[in-house]
Amino acid sequence: MPKKNQKSLCVYTKTNGEKKDVRMSVHRKFLLFRYFNKAFTDQIEIPKIEINLEPNDLKIVYKSVLLSYLSYKDRTKIVFSEKCKIEFESSISEVGKVPFFIMNDDKINVIFIVCRGSSCMDDFITDSMGSGISYENGKVHQGVFNTAKFVYEESLETIQNLHKSYPDRRIICTGHSLGAAVAAVVTFFHYKENKDFNMQCYCFAPPPTLNFDLWQLSGHRIFSFMIEGDFVPFLSVQNILNLTQILIPNQKIKNLISRFVHQYLSKKMLELNNEQMQQEDHQTMYPPGQLYLIRFDESNDDLKICHLLNPNYFTSFPKDIQETNHKCKNYLKCMITLIYKQKEEKKTLNKLQKKEGKNLTTQENSKNQNSESTKTKGEK
Repeated sequence: MPKKNQKSLCVYTKTNGEKKDVRMSVHRKFLLFRYFNKAFTDQIEIPKIEINLEPNDLKIVYKSVLLSYLSYKDRTKIVFSEKCKIEFESSISEVGKVPFFIMNDDKINVIFIVCRGSSCMDDFITDSMGSGISYENGKVHQGVFNTAKFVYEESLETIQNLHKSYPDRRIICTGHSLGAAVAAVVTFFHYKENKDFNMQCYCFAPPPTLNFDLWQLSGHRIFSFMIEGDFVPFLSVQNILNLTQILIPNQKIKNLISRFVHQYLSKKMLELNNEQMQQEDHQTMYPPGQLYLIRFDESNDDLKICHLLNPNYFTSFPKDIQETNHKCKNYLKCMITLIYKQKEEKKTLNKLQKKEGKNLTTQENSKNQNSESTKTKGEK
């Protein structure tokens, strides 16, 4: 982990020579949800298994979250390594379309497709289109599906050309928030249409995206990381409607709000064709892929990763929702902290091994000396 006196760390350098430092303390605070937390009931206990990411896997996860963080920045003002080249970039930002870029990284032998998360009103409208559209015998968040289709079609030619040039190179889709969900569905599209691609997806704080049937199919290629208390992975239509049931005692007001939510979602889907509208369904949606919860200890200084074995963890709001947990910068800080923690553990292990090695050598020398002494006495 970073040293206590190490308050900040440089994550990139700008073209003008200015270094971008981030403070390593994770910003975790209650805002609006502090008024709701007392109203939430205890969640069903979901099995969680603490895991340790392999060093190479952690490096890939870190690079993915760093690029997801940089997707919100002006990359023309950022200095990238000569081995990291942006091959394609789209800056279109409107309902059903998000900016994204493709980076070819020679250093770690990976091609990245990086989707920006929610950053403007159009993105939040896309987020709100949370009903399910039919896909591959399952349901996908409608706004995410439309956006992923745009990214897939816009990026396909570049990805195919890069794959021809680097047939053994892994392709990773990544993003934060809405960008994470879009990256996951883009991965689904590629898996269906381009099975020869070695493709994976790393998501950070994705919203509910897939119904249970598709969620079960997503774990082989998609890996989602969520900071405990991040509210976005819980923002399904069902949870929002259930929230009104909990917080508002008057049944007439409850019905009015429920009607308003459904009407609002319908208005945002006016651009969809009739066939898509008929496919609308309010099934329970879950964050995609294998689900990993980033948990802090009581002191907020140490953290660990736990594998969630059941997506029903996200079917109701927990009591510890903290809106600031959702910041992409916090996910970046968490991965940096895990890298430092892993390095410190390796140093400690090496010291113990050296110490044990010295002890074994001392014991072996002592045995040899005793053996020689016994042998000499016998000869006499």
